[in-house]
Amino acid sequence: MLVAATMIVAAACSVEGEVQTADVPAETASAPVALIWILALGDSYTVGERVGKLENWPAQLVRKLRIQGRAAAKPKVIAATDWDTFDLTAAIVAADLEGPFDVVTLLIGVNNQFRGGALTEFEAGLASLTDTAIGFADGDAGRVLLISIPDWG
Repeated sequence: MLVAATMIVAAACSVEGEVQTADVPAETASAPVALIWILALGDSYTVGERVGKLENWPAQLVRKLRIQGRAAAKPKVIAATDWDTFDLTAAIVAADLEGPFDVVTLLIGVNNQFRGGALTEFEAGLASLTDTAIGFADGDAGRVLLISIPDWG
């Protein structure tokens, strides 16, 4: 049903063309197509601080899936600039999300590092968020993409 996680990541990393997510139909007129439901969790790297809304990570993922002929719904994004693992955890609780999602992406940690937080606190927060992401993927860790940031430290 879904492409392998590595194929999704590889496909999403290079942008080909300017296909806006709204321009690609979610289903064809001849037969209904199952939509791929995506949950993107994270921080400024997820929302794409200082890039257009069609160039952030979730939009690029949806665009690439649609270019490949897959019907991807508009992603649900729980992310904001300056968030660390604590902020993201609180936002997930407040959002009261309904799952499951076909793909869940998790990209968090730059602000834990930037603020000089303890590595052990980040590790605990990331482990908890990873478990949460797997839960939103109906318990299937193969549908979760844990995306690391560049090590600017």
